[in-house]
Amino acid sequence: MHAMTMIPGFSFMIGDNWGECVAAAMGELKTTDSERTDVAELASQKLQKLITTRPSNESIRKYWESTRNIEILIAGSRYQHSAHHELFQAVVTKAWSAIEILLKDLWHSVTPLRLEFQAVINSVPKEERARTFTFLNLPKTRKTYLLTFKSDPRRIDEALKDNALDALSLLRHLIVHAGGKLDKTFMDRSNGNALLKSIRAAGRHSEAEFTGEVIRPIIDRSAARGYEVLTAVDNWLFFNS
Repeated sequence: MHAMTMIPGFSFMIGDNWGECVAAAMGELKTTDSERTDVAELASQKLQKLITTRPSNESIRKYWESTRNIEILIAGSRYQHSAHHELFQAVVTKAWSAIEILLKDLWHSVTPLRLEFQAVINSVPKEERARTFTFLNLPKTRKTYLLTFKSDPRRIDEALKDNALDALSLLRHLIVHAGGKLDKTFMDRSNGNALLKSIRAAGRHSEAEFTGEVIRPIIDRSAARGYEVLTAVDNWLFFNS
C-alpha cells in the first residue's frame, strides 16, 4: 500500500535518470536523434548500470529530490494534483480491502480447527448464522470475533477497537459510496475521531481532501492492528489448546 504512494516520486526519478542516459548515449553515438533504436538500447544499458551501481545513500537523495520535484509540479497543476489525489484514494480502498480480507479469511481459517468454535456457531439458529457471523462492515466484524472468542477476547478485541480502523473504513465509504463528498453517514460516525478531524473541518457536502499527511497514520495503525489480530488469534489458539 505504501509502495503505491512512492510510485510518483520513483517514476520521476527514473524519468530523470532515463533522460540523462539518453543524452549520454546520443553523445557516444554522435547523433541528435533520440528515437534511434541503438540510442535506446545503449541508454537502457546505462540506466541498468546506474541503478545497480549507484550507492544507496545517493539513490535515497535522488529519490527525495525527485519526490520534491513532483510535489512542486502537482502544486502548480490542477490536473497533476487530481491524479495524485486519486492515487491516495486508491491506496485507501486497497488498504481497507486488505484489512477486510485478512479478518474474514483468518476467521474462516481458524473456526474449523476447534470444536468450541463450532459449538459457538451451532448455538445460533441455522437461518440466523449468516447474519450473525458476518463481515459486511466493521461493527459486525468486531461482533463476529467477540462472539467466536468470547471465552478470552481481550487482546483481539483491543486490536479491533482501534479508531484507525474506523477511520479507514469511513474513508473507504466516502470514496465508494459518497463520491468523495462528506455525507451524513461520515459526519455522524466520524464525530470524535481525531484522525479524521482535518477532513471533517471542511463541513458536510464538501469534497474530502486526501493527503499523505492524513492517510499515512491511519494506514500505518490499521496495518499494525491487523497484524495484532493475527498474532492475538494465534496466541489464543496456543494458550487455549
